[in-house]
Amino acid sequence: MRQFRIGDQIVEETAPDLQPVLERAYEGRQRPLCLCREPPVAMY
Repeated sequence: MRQFRIGDQIVEETAPDLQPVLERAYEGRQRPLCLCREPPVAMY
């Protein structure tokens, strides 16, 4: 299961609050990081 770091929060891809967290990140111009690699990979 993939995890994403968004700001100071880590969210799993199946988390029910993922979409609202992504929306806030987009509005705040924060790029989610996929924790599937080290170092984390910036999304979009």
